[in-house]
Amino acid sequence: MFWRCVALGIALGALVESTAWLFRLWEFRARWFRLLAILLLYGVIMGSLAAYAWHGNWLQAFVLAALTGLVAELWNLHFGRWWRFPDGRDDHGSTRAAMVMVLAMLWGTVPLAIASGEQLLRKKWHGPVPPLVRLQQREQTLRERRALLLERVEEVDRRLRDIEHRRRRLLRSQAKPKPEQGATEELKP
Repeated sequence: MFWRCVALGIALGALVESTAWLFRLWEFRARWFRLLAILLLYGVIMGSLAAYAWHGNWLQAFVLAALTGLVAELWNLHFGRWWRFPDGRDDHGSTRAAMVMVLAMLWGTVPLAIASGEQLLRKKWHGPVPPLVRLQQREQTLRERRALLLERVEEVDRRLRDIEHRRRRLLRSQAKPKPEQGATEELKP
């Protein structure tokens, strides 16, 4: 699973960096920086965090990836200068600081996307489901639905019994003569 997450991280990194290069969203100063970012940052680091998130640690993986992205973006902004935005503006303005924060949050979603993709592809990697297994799954689903329906029927029966009980009580209370009426009838003869 770890290597599948790393492979998906590399594939995602290649897709993101190719899209960024195609639309000139950001550019690397040297080609090997892009390759290093794809292999190391997307593949190894984000793939490892995706394997960590796959075990149910989604929030921790998001926070660790966002912090990693924040450190990488800040390091690049102040020291590394491996990549830059091609709009010609100074990299030290408040707009750049806001962009770094947004990029850090986007980095947080990368391992979650990788882990989700790995879960979806894992089903495909296992191959087609045999007809007997598919039939057993359908049978189990129908049994679960039947159990829910039986619970609902029991609830409706309980409500009906309660209404019948209240109706009988009401009929009994209406059928009994009231003590005041009975006393006045006895005095008339």
